[in-house]
Amino acid sequence: MKGGLISINKPSGKSSAQCLNEIKAIISKSELAKFFQSDPPHPNDKNSKRKKWKRNDIKIGHGGTLDPLASGVLVVGLGIGTKQLPQLLSCVKKYKATCLFGCSTNTYDSSGKIIRVASKIPSKEEIADGLAAFRGDILQIPPLYSALHIQGKRLYEYAREGLPLPENVKPRPMKCDHLELVEFHEKGQHNYNDPDVFASKEEIKSEELLRPVSDKEKKEVDSNSEVTEKHNSPQETTDDSQKSHVEEDSAVKTASGESITKTEDNGGTDKNEPKPKKRKLEVTDLERGSRPAIGPSAVLDMSVSSGFYVRSVIHDLAHHIGSEAHMVDLVRTQQGDFFLGGETCFEFDEFQSAGWEQKLASLLKLDIENKEN
Repeated sequence: MKGGLISINKPSGKSSAQCLNEIKAIISKSELAKFFQSDPPHPNDKNSKRKKWKRNDIKIGHGGTLDPLASGVLVVGLGIGTKQLPQLLSCVKKYKATCLFGCSTNTYDSSGKIIRVASKIPSKEEIADGLAAFRGDILQIPPLYSALHIQGKRLYEYAREGLPLPENVKPRPMKCDHLELVEFHEKGQHNYNDPDVFASKEEIKSEELLRPVSDKEKKEVDSNSEVTEKHNSPQETTDDSQKSHVEEDSAVKTASGESITKTEDNGGTDKNEPKPKKRKLEVTDLERGSRPAIGPSAVLDMSVSSGFYVRSVIHDLAHHIGSEAHMVDLVRTQQGDFFLGGETCFEFDEFQSAGWEQKLASLLKLDIENKEN
């Protein structure tokens, strides 16, 4: 078995696992599949995972998940290259993130519901000056909608099911080597909108569990909740009809989908009811809002350590300068030695056109002419 590392420019609207599965299906049907297939297990091998070996399966994985909303560099390991992927989880990553000021959401990005509306809209200078507090070594609290585990359950699972957290989420040490404001557009000078749906009181309280809330903010939350009840229709406030935010684990290998059902308010689901089926993320899960934005947009360029939540730094920056914000776009421009536009970076659509096999074989030094391999 041979192989190595490449990178792809992951499009927005697809999960990392979906991209990986599509590429796996294409490569598995090509002449290059033989280079990335593992040997069949010994007949006496009792390992359950190895017993699931299939002749046409190739070894493939990625070196760190990108949110479905995000695009950019996704490092992919093929064949023996999958063994190098854990090294990439600790490398420095670079991002360009676009934040929209004026309101915050329960997911900290545009796929969520509004939990607070800003009483203050910051200026370009205030945003630029506020960045200094988030450079260097910092402590960061993950978003409620994240894949962090607490007592065997992911944070976003507690959020979706409306369950209280069994313990406080502790701030985690992170490092931000570079953080700069590179673009700023006043209200009316950008094309972003605020989300359409306001969060319920229960969803707002769930988010409050992650951080201390001042008396002033509590009054604003109560005020926003009253606005929520006026704006939301009965259908929009029904738990079973709400869209959920999907975020995957940052491990090398991930699941292809997550359950989006919530536990009912009566204390849980009936044990006799069948478990809900998992489904893949759909593009409609990331639909943009249509509510006119009330604030400016800003683009931040950053270089950060592994495990850094870009959504959190945007959320925390807004609070630091007395406002509210959420992320509306994210591009990973570099991960380790892999960067957008580099020789080892494939556009995702390249795998649908002619020539990708020759390019991949050249990068990984595979002899596709030798039929004995």
